[in-house]
Amino acid sequence: CTSKKNRGKGYMTILFKHFLKLLKNNELEEVQIDNNHLSLYLLKSNPDFIKTKKFYLENGFTVKEHLTDKIILHINLT
Repeated sequence: CTSKKNRGKGYMTILFKHFLKLLKNNELEEVQIDNNHLSLYLLKSNPDFIKTKKFYLENGFTVKEHLTDKIILHINLT
């Protein structure tokens, strides 16, 4: 991710939103998406779990499943 001296400047948000745009427009040929859905794991051991979860939820993800050690976040790319 971003180095500590460059955090808080919005670089990861810009990168992430651009990445999602590329996925939605099928511009990443090597990436396989299952039925236009993208899921990811967010580990509860992540020191920034709450902040990271908030970021994903603000960018269109929903919580698909709560597990003991992680949550599964999901977004529809269509």
